[in-house]
Amino acid sequence: MIDKDFLKRVNSSEFQSIVDEHQHLSREKRLAYVKLIDKSVLRRHQRKYENTEKGKLACERRNTKRKKTMISERAEITDQEKHLIRQFYIFCEKGYEVDHVIPLSKGGKHRLSNLQYLTISENRFKASKLDYLKKTT
Repeated sequence: MIDKDFLKRVNSSEFQSIVDEHQHLSREKRLAYVKLIDKSVLRRHQRKYENTEKGKLACERRNTKRKKTMISERAEITDQEKHLIRQFYIFCEKGYEVDHVIPLSKGGKHRLSNLQYLTISENRFKASKLDYLKKTT
């Protein structure tokens, strides 16, 4: 049964103006609203899902796929390139972080040619965006 007070609020012009405003927001602003959601609540729902049979199967599929990808990529990297990547991480200056130009989650490889140094704040802002360079230049 629907509460009558709820219907009054839904039909009010104030509520409709909020809905109209929200529908016209840009994609970036909508994403900013999503980020405001309490992450602990989201994590709690995720854990709850992962404990169901469907969730367990999905996690197993995801992990299997990741393992296969990592094993195949490890086989492609030579020992010399592994050493150079290790040196790249070691020589990262204080206040900087090593970042993948094309994120691993977007199909980028863990190769020396795909690594760069970014300040900590730039790296956090970039996250896993592909078009980061286009927006900043």
